[in-house]
Amino acid sequence: MEKMKEVNRILLDDVAVIRKIPMSNAGCDNLRAAQKYLVDGLSELQKVQVELPFPTVIHMVLADFIKRHNIDVSGKPKSD
Repeated sequence: MEKMKEVNRILLDDVAVIRKIPMSNAGCDNLRAAQKYLVDGLSELQKVQVELPFPTVIHMVLADFIKRHNIDVSGKPKSD
């Protein structure tokens, strides 16, 4: 009998909407590459195999983009 490996599946906990978005082949390749990068990094960090479904990958990539570019998502107008 094979020993079971521990796997941490990281899911979104506050899903507000479910969207179906058409993607190009390049977009799918980019999403899979981002997923592999995040899974490899988190698995190494946590010392356990991590699973990231695509909605979680998209969420993480968008959050990183917003943070890197200091984009205001509050909806409030910026005061000059």
